[in-house]
Amino acid sequence: MTDEKGRWAPDGSILLDAPEVNAVIYRYPIYPIGQRFGAIAYAGNAKKHAWHYTFKSEERFLATANEWRANLKAHADRIAAAKTARTAFVHGLKVGDVLDYAWGYDQTNRDFFEVVATTTKTVTLRPIASSSTGEDGFMSGRFVPLRTKYIGPALNPKLVQPGNYVSMGHGSASKWDGTPKYATWYA
Repeated sequence: MTDEKGRWAPDGSILLDAPEVNAVIYRYPIYPIGQRFGAIAYAGNAKKHAWHYTFKSEERFLATANEWRANLKAHADRIAAAKTARTAFVHGLKVGDVLDYAWGYDQTNRDFFEVVATTTKTVTLRPIASSSTGEDGFMSGRFVPLRTKYIGPALNPKLVQPGNYVSMGHGSASKWDGTPKYATWYA
């Protein structure tokens, strides 16, 4: 048989609903009738079961079901807390701040951006030039940004994440700490 959401439940199942975590468990007898029974659990609107086990005792079934419901509740609480934190977050970046962005696979590329506009949740960045402070080794060195030396147009506004970092294409940019930054290059 299937329930109203199209999920499979064995014939003769007993529905154990857990609306506080948007989950259901179908408990059913295993034939020949004995001490064993089965249970299949679904979370949310999923058509695929979260688990499907056979149990030898009522205590083990209750322990599994209660642990699963507690984990679902803890997960929902973490999501709600993160949403509240995101909603309440106001970044501390201001116009003129420089962001440092390190990226690359075989080499460490270093880009710098200056904040040219802000809102309570976003910043508008503009790429700026950098200057080498000297070589650090073979094809590597340290660089510092050159404020107001723009090398491109302003980017679309970007959302600032808690911790005052901005997600970029291959990582994230964070506020420059004022020290020369390491980068590598190939010929």
